[in-house]
Amino acid sequence: MKKIITTIVFSFLIISCGLKKSLIDDVNRLEGKWILTKASFSDNLEEDFNNQIPYLNFTNKKGIGGNGSDGCVNDVFHLNFEMINNVKGRNVNVVVEQSTSGYRSKDSDRIDRFLEHCKKIKRNEFVNAMEKTTSYKIKKGSILIFKSKEGELIFHKE
Repeated sequence: MKKIITTIVFSFLIISCGLKKSLIDDVNRLEGKWILTKASFSDNLEEDFNNQIPYLNFTNKKGIGGNGSDGCVNDVFHLNFEMINNVKGRNVNVVVEQSTSGYRSKDSDRIDRFLEHCKKIKRNEFVNAMEKTTSYKIKKGSILIFKSKEGELIFHKE
């Protein structure tokens, strides 16, 4: 009887571990540049981001994440992100950090002008959608979908 119970429990563990895909399993599939192609908050990405479409570049050097652009003056403002695996499957939290690396305090007037420009695009909506992500899915190896209660972000691998 003890062998039967042990066999059943062991079989269940093997099957459940085999069925659950997680963020760790997808590290290699995520690596590379992913460009935003659709967002629940936008009907026209090119117009809403003044032709500077947000993108994510998974480098996976420190955890699962990397850098990218939130669509605001790509050569000035930078986006760093990390996906943190929750308890099960592909449930994640996404942590986003925005910076203006490479610019010193004497460039503050220039940065202020860029920030004024950035207020006219849907930069905050993009970052908020990223941060509210609760799960993700990879389709056909080239489509990445971030999902939340409010909607989704769809990226295509470059």
